[in-house]
Amino acid sequence: MWSVLTGWVFVGALFALLVGAGFSVMSMTPPQYTLAEAFFTIAAIVLLGRTAWWVAFEHRPTASVGLPVLFCFVVFGSIGALWYTGMRWIESLRPHSQGALVSPPPPFNITRSISLENLIVIPSAADERFTVVRMQLLPPLEDQYPDRHIINAVLLSFENGGQPIDRNVSLKVYLPGVREVVCTSDRIHVVEGNLGATFVNLLVPELNPGEKFSCRVDLTQIVSDIRTVTEWKKRYGPVMAWSERRAQFEVFVYRVSLGPEMPTPPGAIKPLVRKVTIHPK
Repeated sequence: MWSVLTGWVFVGALFALLVGAGFSVMSMTPPQYTLAEAFFTIAAIVLLGRTAWWVAFEHRPTASVGLPVLFCFVVFGSIGALWYTGMRWIESLRPHSQGALVSPPPPFNITRSISLENLIVIPSAADERFTVVRMQLLPPLEDQYPDRHIINAVLLSFENGGQPIDRNVSLKVYLPGVREVVCTSDRIHVVEGNLGATFVNLLVPELNPGEKFSCRVDLTQIVSDIRTVTEWKKRYGPVMAWSERRAQFEVFVYRVSLGPEMPTPPGAIKPLVRKVTIHPK
């Protein structure tokens, strides 16, 4: 039994299984970067251990000591180089939400918001000296129906509240599945992730002061077990954006809830209004 478990056939199959599992968890939504690193590390340890056992106990002794040493140097060095390359590759894909280059999100003025059609509400930044990227989970919640909290789309919006032009404003967001991407301007490029993908990568090459663009992304499936932004981030990860002026920064993710209709004072433009509450958590 021990000879089977330590044989090259079993060790080779285990190595291939661990490497395959590492690539598989990278294709999950969101990708499991730490788990992939663990699988690749265990695979390297298994292969190193089996090779060391063969060199120490199984290979035929030779008159020259240099050959085994050279063999170990080449094999162990190759395995170590592949492991290091894999770790660097994973870290290059991992979104880094912390660090010196990450700009803190500006505070938002919830009382000043832009209401659009289809019950879309975009909060305005209280400090409008920066480029701001937002993501609203759709449709809005309704206070009178607390059990209805499905998510079937998201709205991704870009706004330059500063004076200088900002360039290469981009973000990548992981989603349950993309059915359709509709943008308000052809200046927003869908770089990656269209129909059937589990992510969307958008790019605005140039965002002038005062400009506002948005894209609505309809999902292939309805998410019915997530109510809050915190739950969404736990499943799909934080959303990061990047621009030349702000470097890397966090996208403001929020959800809107609507209160019941209430009559307005006499003389108002609309006879009925609804209270709008923005939930960033």
